[in-house]
Parts: sequence; structure tokens; C-alpha cells
Amino acid sequence: MKDKFNWEYWPTYMFYIPLLPHYFYYALKSGSFAYFTAANPAIKHGGDATESKFKTLKLLPNSLT
Repeated sequence: MKDKFNWEYWPTYMFYIPLLPHYFYYALKSGSFAYFTAANPAIKHGGDATESKFKTLKLLPNSLT
């Protein structure tokens, strides 16, 4: 009974499946399934987990690093 009411014990897809209609809406609206990569145009692939942290930090001015 404990695992049915505590969200920590739920499978991950229980969180992501409800987001699919929202994702497809924005993908159709923008015309691209990778619409979220436009948020960071200076970072390779928009920062979708394939970017280098070192290269990203090099984009910042020296006063901030």
C-alpha cells in the first residue's frame, strides 16, 4: 500500500507519459522535434547533454569565471 501513494516508488514513465501531448504540441508548433535546443543557441546542440562543460564555460567572460 505504501508504494501506491508515495510518488518515490512509482515508475519513471508515470511522470513522463503525461508530458507527451505537451511535447508534441510544442514540436508541431515550432516545426522541429528538437525545439528545446533553441533555448541555448551558442551551445552545441542546445545543451541537450552532449555538450562539453569546458567549451560552455569558455563562452563566459573571464570576469564571471
